[in-house]
Amino acid sequence: MVEPFKKEKVVIDYSSPNIAKEMHVGHLRSTILGDCISRILDYVGVEVIRVNHMGDWGTQFGMLIGYLKKFKPELVGNIPSVAELMQLYKDSKKVFDSDPEFKK
Repeated sequence: MVEPFKKEKVVIDYSSPNIAKEMHVGHLRSTILGDCISRILDYVGVEVIRVNHMGDWGTQFGMLIGYLKKFKPELVGNIPSVAELMQLYKDSKKVFDSDPEFKK
């Protein structure tokens, strides 16, 4: 028989994807693992708080918007494909990391 835990509270953080990037199978894997662990702890009496933290998306989208306005004004108002956005995000990250003025 399973010995119950003393009343404890545990936080399980699921996949926590970076919403500025494409999701992939790794996010699904960590969500499934988080759910399995949560169910086991639930079963033995632990209070489980399930969290799927979406991350600090403000900086990523701020970088991307700033990059579009400064370097790709023709794209503002036109929706690029996800593949194009991924490349634009990578390009904006390079500028963000190397240009203190852009970073501000």
